[in-house]
Amino acid sequence: MIRNYLPYSLYSKLWGDRRKYSKKTFHHADLDWKKWINIGYTHFYQHMQQEGIGDWVCRLGYPILSDMDFSDKRVLEIGPGSIRHIKYITKAPEVYFTIDIEKHCLKMTRQILTAAQIRNEAILMDNRHDCFLPLQDESIDIIVSFYSLEHLDPLPYYLREIKRVLKKGGSFIGAIPCEGGFVWGIGRYITTRRHAMKEYHINYDKIICWEHPNFADFIIKELDTCFTRCSVARKPFPELPMDLNLVMTFNYSKT
Repeated sequence: MIRNYLPYSLYSKLWGDRRKYSKKTFHHADLDWKKWINIGYTHFYQHMQQEGIGDWVCRLGYPILSDMDFSDKRVLEIGPGSIRHIKYITKAPEVYFTIDIEKHCLKMTRQILTAAQIRNEAILMDNRHDCFLPLQDESIDIIVSFYSLEHLDPLPYYLREIKRVLKKGGSFIGAIPCEGGFVWGIGRYITTRRHAMKEYHINYDKIICWEHPNFADFIIKELDTCFTRCSVARKPFPELPMDLNLVMTFNYSKT
């Protein structure tokens, strides 16, 4: 990875000041974090990801759903946001569960799924409980996750929970940003980092360490440990390494 060979003064601008800021240093009373919450960070992400190049990047991952048959399946999506990939769900599942930390996101998702005549149930994530998925063991056929695994910390715990509720032979599919990659770091430097620091005067080199604790190569390594790999693809240039790509799609199974 290119990041391992760069001077730290540049590393910290592209991927955050991770020597200084980690889960151990996080505190809800941090002034930058309170600003981040007050501006409505979910709206910030939706704004950056639904316009221009941000929209194009996000859409790179969604077509992986085209390979999946949802008919009469019990499906769970983690962090659905505005479920912009709904057009790829061409056959109605038995039920579509959604889980998120934001009530307004769940409300929006429910409205979209209901309008599409897809039976759905919303679950508000509560990290105060031992199990973040209040579902029975091996009760889900397909689990979907777009651009959420980079946020979940500690990731191995969340993956064990995902594996617990997934049926044997079930599928875990989705996409992650190439966080930790060179092109991704450059892209954020000239877009979201610049916007956050200019408009909101936030130390984004701190915030991104807490928002995106997991690099993409670490996520794939943990997925390989927990599940059986069916496919992993880099987008938009499948033949090039992660450093020169923006998104990685994945399809894993529980065997």
